[in-house]
Amino acid sequence: MIERLNDSHLLLLVILITAMTSCIKKDEQYSYAFYYGEDSIPSHYLVKKIKYGDDYRTDITYSLKDGDSLKQTNKEEFKLLKGGLNKVIKKGRISAVNPYMTTLDTECIEFLYENGMDDVLATTLCFLGKEDIMIGDKKYRDAYKFKKFLGLSEDFVESIVYFDSEFILLKEEYVSGYTGVYRIIRLDKSNKTLD
Repeated sequence: MIERLNDSHLLLLVILITAMTSCIKKDEQYSYAFYYGEDSIPSHYLVKKIKYGDDYRTDITYSLKDGDSLKQTNKEEFKLLKGGLNKVIKKGRISAVNPYMTTLDTECIEFLYENGMDDVLATTLCFLGKEDIMIGDKKYRDAYKFKKFLGLSEDFVESIVYFDSEFILLKEEYVSGYTGVYRIIRLDKSNKTLD
């Protein structure tokens, strides 16, 4: 009876460990093409590495231009929420967690960096609903569609942005504003990740 009980406990322990490790998100990596104007050839490529930890996510963006090596260009940290993300801003040893995007209502969320650069860096995201989109020959069902404003001054940039169910960029398309026409399109999800 004791041996049988131990075997049952061992089996239960193995099942619990398997269930717990299957719930842990693994690091992911996505590739993007960045197009200027109406060009059919990308001007450069982006690689976004996403690292998960507890209820946070870190997005590290790398850029690759002709003849250059891969260079880290941005690093952002987000708190994962049901129906959205909060963005983490660190100033020295102090961290602030503020709303960034949500699909729970259509209220626009304005995110300010409060670093003196909000005229060009402040981000406002307005949820417009879900939409099926095609990228190449791949269909993404129920992609989250947002209107995005970058900057606070009259020179802001407006774009339409689509995210998957994990709030990872699918594509961004320029609408208007103080920049040239551009679009960013996800190419793939890579099985290999940068170290």
